[in-house]
Amino acid sequence: MRKVRNPLKDIDYATAVARVRVNENYLLDTSDIDRLVSAKSEEEAMAVLQEKGFLSAGETIENALSSVVSKAFSLIKEIAPDKNEFDFLLIKNDFHNLKTVLKGVITDTDYEEYLIKPSVIDIETIKTAVKEQKFSILPKFMRDVALEAYNYFVTTSDGQLSDICIDKGSLEAVLALSKDNQNEFIRDLGELIVASIDMRIAVRAAKIKQSDSVLKKALCDTKSLSSQKLIAAAAEGVAAVGEYIENTKYSDAATELSKSLGDFEKWCDNALVNFVSSSRYSSFGPGPLAAYIVRAEALQKTVRIIISGKRTGLSENEIKQRIRTVY
Repeated sequence: MRKVRNPLKDIDYATAVARVRVNENYLLDTSDIDRLVSAKSEEEAMAVLQEKGFLSAGETIENALSSVVSKAFSLIKEIAPDKNEFDFLLIKNDFHNLKTVLKGVITDTDYEEYLIKPSVIDIETIKTAVKEQKFSILPKFMRDVALEAYNYFVTTSDGQLSDICIDKGSLEAVLALSKDNQNEFIRDLGELIVASIDMRIAVRAAKIKQSDSVLKKALCDTKSLSSQKLIAAAAEGVAAVGEYIENTKYSDAATELSKSLGDFEKWCDNALVNFVSSSRYSSFGPGPLAAYIVRAEALQKTVRIIISGKRTGLSENEIKQRIRTVY
């Protein structure tokens, strides 16, 4: 019988959910996003962000964008009954750091500025593991991946293949950290995260006619999608991938793919926010805490798109077409 990792009851989250509800008031909402989009210039958009407390005087926009996510994770770590329950939402940063350190060490280039916080694993541990090739000091879900990626890089000098190996390891870790949770919401969110990335990988592979062997190394099997069927479809082209997806629970994604690749990518991003919105009025359980993190990440991406659009002179309509749902 599978071991249940989280024995907590939904009522145990009541205090934490209450804290989240208070802090949600400080996040940007839909009306704030509308104001940013309608701003006449980047400077005017920045003024809106300062007014809302998203951006401090003298603070760079990149620092503010990083802070909104790191503060969300810090809050959840502080208030969650199980401090590790939401690691599946954060673990992608650790695999990014592994990729960054590995490339930096092997090519003897500086990499510190590319490391991401917060993370589950202490960055110094990853550095030591790679520099001294002591991969056994890494958590179980990362050690084999790190060794395999390292060997790919040093024996073939193929950084792309190494990246693919690490990216797949990240997806497997998301599933591993979420699938044994007793809460269905958490399990389904982990599944959706991986499935949406798998679909993106398959569509992009089909577009550039990537080989089956490479795609096999990239995709991660989920309950809702067959990696074998995605690989077979990708070999036939983007339309075939859409046909396969149309016959799964993600048929809406296929509809958007039939419109354009951009609409499909936007659906994948919005799918997470739309999924967690079901916990918007819940007072118990881990759902609202996970939703808070997802929402913060969506805000980060949306504000970055808007500011970049203002900076490059995109029209209001062009920016609207690109921005993601925030709640």
